[in-house]
Amino acid sequence: MKNIRVLIASDSPLQSRSLQRMLAQNGHQIVQAGSSQEAMAHIDKHGVDLCFVQDVLPDQSGLELCRAYAAASEADRIPIVVFSR
Repeated sequence: MKNIRVLIASDSPLQSRSLQRMLAQNGHQIVQAGSSQEAMAHIDKHGVDLCFVQDVLPDQSGLELCRAYAAASEADRIPIVVFSR
């Protein structure tokens, strides 16, 4: 399996660590964001292959982040997984 760059957008340290540990065991590169604004900035600047987004973030919901990404991005779409606590 190809190693991929994964963004985890969550304000929950426990959730982030659990996902990070699982993904890192398979050799994937992990990037973390604590808000949707931080996540969008990272996607725009560095790009990722996959996003895990918490359903409730400090500045907007995970679904709102998905909508904002879809509206703003003309590039290839990336898979986004929205999760809850």
